[in-house]
Amino acid sequence: MTPKIIGDKTYQKMHPLGRIPFDWWRIPILTNSDKQRTGYPTQKPLALYERIIKASSNEGDMVLDPFAGCATTCVAAERLNRQWIGIDIWEKAHEVVVNRLRKEVGLFGDVTFTDELPERTDDGATAAPEFNLEMRGIRPAWQRLSHKQIVAELAEAQRAKGSPEGMVTCATCGREMELPFMELDHIDPRKSGGPNDISNRILLCGPCNRTKSYKSTISQTIELNKKSGWHRPELKEAADGAGKAARRRADAVISNNGPLVGDEI
Repeated sequence: MTPKIIGDKTYQKMHPLGRIPFDWWRIPILTNSDKQRTGYPTQKPLALYERIIKASSNEGDMVLDPFAGCATTCVAAERLNRQWIGIDIWEKAHEVVVNRLRKEVGLFGDVTFTDELPERTDDGATAAPEFNLEMRGIRPAWQRLSHKQIVAELAEAQRAKGSPEGMVTCATCGREMELPFMELDHIDPRKSGGPNDISNRILLCGPCNRTKSYKSTISQTIELNKKSGWHRPELKEAADGAGKAARRRADAVISNNGPLVGDEI
């Protein structure tokens, strides 16, 4: 609307329909430790789906998600008093839908479920035959440990023996330092395809971690430490022991399918 100028001030009346919305929404992404997390690889925030449903339907309308996955659409629709249908080829989809509804909506009634194929009306033609569909499952709990949980597990494993409490041994140089001076890094670099879970993580002191950078392996870092003078031969046994203890801890966490210290996922 045309602004009105009085003296050195400009007054603008708002449009009766409100301001034009932005072309982006400020909705935080899900962190690895978020309570909404189910482990589904493409899971989106519940707030995003609720906003989409609010903008495109009314209470009582039917919401269809033909790729329901971890049921975020179904949960959002239920919370907003919409009817909903979720479809997925994953065999555990029904179980995830029911569990999430009970946990996040408080719904304890039955959810209508069927695994019968719908009646075809296209004479049995193959849909998108060029696509090679791959089944995706939920990552196990040990692969979903947060940064804080992994540090806690490895700090317990690499705890310096015979030293004051809170001292941790670097798995590269063997020096003992307090936990705040230790840094979590990858054993095999991510650049080379190393996984981003506890099976491939280690605690290193700050100098060793900076030397290792993002592209070196542990053995390469040791060689670089020798060239720089940071390596101390008398600490090699301590470094090797810390590395082996960290691997044993990782194996135990994997076997337990979850953390051994702190809260469960």
